[in-house]
Amino acid sequence: MRAAAIRRWEIIVAIAVTTVVIVLLIVKAAHAGPLWRDECGMAQLAKMRVIDVFENFQHQTSPPLFGLVVHFYVQLFGSGDAALRRFGFIVGLGMLAIGWFNARVAARGGVPLLFLALIGLNSTFLTSGTSIRGYGFGSALLLLALGLSVKALFDPTSRNLAALSAVAIASIYCLANDVPLVGSIALAAAIILFTKRRYRAVVITCGLTTIAALTFLPVAYQYLSSTWARVVQIPTDAGALFPKFLSSLGEPLVVTATIWSAAAVLALVAAMPKKKRSAPRRICAFVSRFSARCRSSLTTSFLNFSVIRHVPGITCR
Repeated sequence: MRAAAIRRWEIIVAIAVTTVVIVLLIVKAAHAGPLWRDECGMAQLAKMRVIDVFENFQHQTSPPLFGLVVHFYVQLFGSGDAALRRFGFIVGLGMLAIGWFNARVAARGGVPLLFLALIGLNSTFLTSGTSIRGYGFGSALLLLALGLSVKALFDPTSRNLAALSAVAIASIYCLANDVPLVGSIALAAAIILFTKRRYRAVVITCGLTTIAALTFLPVAYQYLSSTWARVVQIPTDAGALFPKFLSSLGEPLVVTATIWSAAAVLALVAAMPKKKRSAPRRICAFVSRFSARCRSSLTTSFLNFSVIRHVPGITCR
């Protein structure tokens, strides 16, 4: 009876917080005002022809798929500031829906309490995540890839693997910063599968990851071959990174960073193997359990995105 009551309260709280986040998204869309300077470039790119989007995407921080998404949105709903703010609102709603989906998959019918508290109420999500840049849309696809990877681990069918591969490739074509994060998801999945002695699934995971990397090579070449790529270079050290790290955790509330740190420590403790094993097996089991804990938290990927998003010099375009 007590477990059922706790379950009901979890659902009630999750719905209430989701409603609050939706209200914040509405307020953000209604009062954000004109497009920011860095949003105008993407809006201009979206007004070009499809072929021109592919030829000029390297002048923006987002790979061509996001430009195409905004292009077709503009064709359907207009290119005014209000219409584009609605696009950001839709991206925010999509992020919430994916959070609920991931919780249902990873926790077998759970609710995304951590996701809603640490991401839905995160100022980085409400600002950068809903802007006309690839940050929010690409991160939403990355979170979906995370949830689909968990689903594929539970049920490694061809359909689940195909859906995971398609979403992972789409995410890196919307946000280049997703490349190392997709790789980390694949590595975590491969380690978990290896410890379960599902070697065929490990080979398939590695093969799909290789395909995703190869599909990104043309985009990487387009960026690296641009003569204008290094407009500004800023020295990066620990002193410069730490404030950005705190900002990504939910500026300006220090308590949010504390909760993130506590969650990481708890995941680390929960991942510690409890049985006596040989050293290699202990290490492998530890990495596998820690990866699984991080995946079920539904927040690690967006945290990493936020950190990379704010590293000085990485997104100076």
